[in-house]
Amino acid sequence: MSDDLCSIVVIGFNESGRLRESLDSALAVRDAGHAAEVLFVDGGSSDGSVEIAESCAVDEIIGSSERRSAAANRNVGWRHTRSDLIQFLDADMDLDLNWIASASKVLAANPACAAVCGEIRERRPTLWARVFQLDWRRTPGPIAYCGGAALFRRSALDAVDGFPEDVPYGEEPLLCWHIRNDLEFTIEFVAAPMVTHDLAFAGFGDYWRRCMRVGETQASVAARCWHTSDPLWRSETTRGLVWPLLYFAAAAVLVFAPPVFKIAIVAAILFLLIRKSAQTFGSGQTASVACAYAAHTYFAKIPIGLGIAGWILRRPQSETDATRKT
Repeated sequence: MSDDLCSIVVIGFNESGRLRESLDSALAVRDAGHAAEVLFVDGGSSDGSVEIAESCAVDEIIGSSERRSAAANRNVGWRHTRSDLIQFLDADMDLDLNWIASASKVLAANPACAAVCGEIRERRPTLWARVFQLDWRRTPGPIAYCGGAALFRRSALDAVDGFPEDVPYGEEPLLCWHIRNDLEFTIEFVAAPMVTHDLAFAGFGDYWRRCMRVGETQASVAARCWHTSDPLWRSETTRGLVWPLLYFAAAAVLVFAPPVFKIAIVAAILFLLIRKSAQTFGSGQTASVACAYAAHTYFAKIPIGLGIAGWILRRPQSETDATRKT
């Protein structure tokens, strides 16, 4: 295996519209001498993604005749690599040319660090893309988890047997939970450009589904860690269930209560929105982004809460004691 280079694993499912740009960005990193190889792992696409990858100069293509999850794609990919460091990349992301060099220095300087991630920037700077980008802000240093793009040590992946494949979403945070708790290694965030991302929202339906998935992911991961010493997303899941109930109570007050209580509810809503807008504006955002982020922060609690509740209601019996199994 290579001691000074990394392998880049790009995963995708029906991403033909964005795949070529993603692969080209990874190949540019390889050709610049920062990576040993580029692999594309397809999760059973039917849109010509494999053919696009074949037309690029990737080192290996791993296809599938059946639908394969993102976690399984990543596991298949890194187990086919030959480097000690593995950079994961989703097919809707473009890798920054200088990221590998920056991230590998962090790993070299910190033997107890298992993975490094960096800044995610939206490819299309629409208002809502800029709003969602604020959800991904991190403080440099140790963090609880990373997302689908990060540079990992192979030794850490080997030690925890890769990404857990028995959760529908949230395999990256759960992997990081095992790395931090089972291996006592850290996950680091550095303030350096890592990828550009294509949010690709076509309308309100995409927004709603994304927020619902956030709730489902939080509940699924929290169930695995609920009674441990590191209850990842337990408080978020609990609050996520409470907020929709508060909204329902507020709606009932606005409909049935005397005017003085209605005025109090409206005043409370305005206070929350104005406070969040002011905080975001004070961090350097424009007024439009600050107001939109405030609206997103409180409106998203509805689909997130519904996602949590939906997961709880339909979760399989096998996950009832998931915390103990984790």
